[in-house]
Amino acid sequence: MCCVSRLASVPVVVVCLLAFDGAAPLGAQEPSAPQSQPPAPSEVRPRMREHFSKGAAIRDAVIRADLAAVREPAKWLADHPQDDLPESAQPNILEMRRLAAELATAKDLPQAARGVARLAAACGACHTAIKVTPTLMAAMPRREDETLSGHMRKHYRAADLLYRGLVVPSEHSWNTGAAALAGDPTELELRRGPTAQAEVEALAKRLHGLALEAGKAGNPKARSEVYGRMLETCSDCHTLQKIVIPQGAGRG
Repeated sequence: MCCVSRLASVPVVVVCLLAFDGAAPLGAQEPSAPQSQPPAPSEVRPRMREHFSKGAAIRDAVIRADLAAVREPAKWLADHPQDDLPESAQPNILEMRRLAAELATAKDLPQAARGVARLAAACGACHTAIKVTPTLMAAMPRREDETLSGHMRKHYRAADLLYRGLVVPSEHSWNTGAAALAGDPTELELRRGPTAQAEVEALAKRLHGLALEAGKAGNPKARSEVYGRMLETCSDCHTLQKIVIPQGAGRG
């Protein structure tokens, strides 16, 4: 799901079968089959960029409260094996594909929110297993001001940093994202239409509390759980207020 800057060389054990016949000397053997080589980084990077793009698309769909948009990228991830990657990566790849398949059939947004957070953590576990550190472009602060849209851009950047913190995994990205979200005030004018302001304020306070919890979460499992609840809170707020967010709006 993310671009891999380097791929560790992994020795491949080749079993040489010795062929003997009545006339052959004891030491005779057939030529060894050629050793398979791990894919070059130039082959892996574009594929991992696409994985990261699909995962981010699922995350953004959950934030927008668009369950239908979760399904296509999740199915793509479930349907693409990575058999040429190191053996040490395969258990995590199987887990990622399993989680993606569940996401593709998620019955509601809370399930999708939890699923994409677990998927991100599985990506991070894979990178840890094969000792690679992906280089990912994080969302940059743009037009983050005191307007409602400015605050929402800050929230999106924080969500992106937290996601990157799970996927790489990166302590710096995770902590920066948690601090950005925790540092944003909860008293925002979020109401839209007839929605009761008290309900919206409760969601804003919940998100702020989760940001503080994220700053204290010290392992991938705890971080995945709190991140899933964050995404669920975002989708709950947008659903409650019947806000329609165009695709890519948070990046601008």
